[in-house]
Amino acid sequence: MFEGIPKGMQAFMTELRERDSKVWYDAHKAEYKRLVKEPFAELVSEFGETVRSIDPRILAEPRRCVSRARRDTRFTHDKTLYRNNVWISFKPAEDRWDLPLFFFEVYPDYFHYGLAFMDMSPAFMRKFRDYIADCPNDFRTAVRKCEAAGLTVSPRCYKKPKEGAPKGLEDWFTYKDFFWTKRRTDLETLQGRDFIPDVIACFEACAHFYEILIEVSNSKPGEYSYDY
Repeated sequence: MFEGIPKGMQAFMTELRERDSKVWYDAHKAEYKRLVKEPFAELVSEFGETVRSIDPRILAEPRRCVSRARRDTRFTHDKTLYRNNVWISFKPAEDRWDLPLFFFEVYPDYFHYGLAFMDMSPAFMRKFRDYIADCPNDFRTAVRKCEAAGLTVSPRCYKKPKEGAPKGLEDWFTYKDFFWTKRRTDLETLQGRDFIPDVIACFEACAHFYEILIEVSNSKPGEYSYDY
C-alpha cells in the first residue's frame, strides 16, 4: 500500500540529471528502486481502479505506466541521458499515440496531474473544432466539470483564431494543442496520502472530456449528431 513518496526522491532525481552518468545510476539502482520505482508502482495501484472505471481498456500496470529514468534521445537534439521528473500515464492498451491519457507527474519543484493528449495533429484539431461547433452544450458541460475540480487548460495557440466558434467558446478555436492540469507546489504533501483523493477527483472530473477526445479521435468529420 502506498504510504507516501520518500522525502529524498526529488533530490535524487535532480542529482541523477546533473550527473547524467550511467556509471552513477548503476551504482545507485537500489536507491532509485526505493525512492522512485516502488512508490510510483504503488501509486499506479491507487489510481488504477478509477481510470479503468472510466475506460476498461486503460492499462494500469506499473511497467507500462511509470516513466523510465533513462531518456530516449534518438529523436531530440537534447542528448541528456537522464530526466529529473517522474510520471505515471494511463492510456488504452492500444498501439496508438493518438489517444488521450491521464497523468500524474512530479518535478523537483512542483507536481501536477490531469488529462493530456500526445498527438494533437492539425487533422485532429479540425475534427475537435467540428465537435465543439456541432455539440457546444455537451462541450461546455465537460469544460465546467474540469474547471470545477480546479483544473486549468494549458494551451499552445495559433497566431490567428479559426472561424466558426460558438459564442463563449472562441478561445478553444485558437488552440493548436492543450492539456488539462492541476499544478501544486506543496511537495511535502507527497510524503503521505493526502493528495491522492484530489488526484482521483480530478481524473473523475476529466472523464467527460476524455470521452469527447476518444470520440473525436475515432470519428470522421461531420459524424456528430447529438448535443446535450
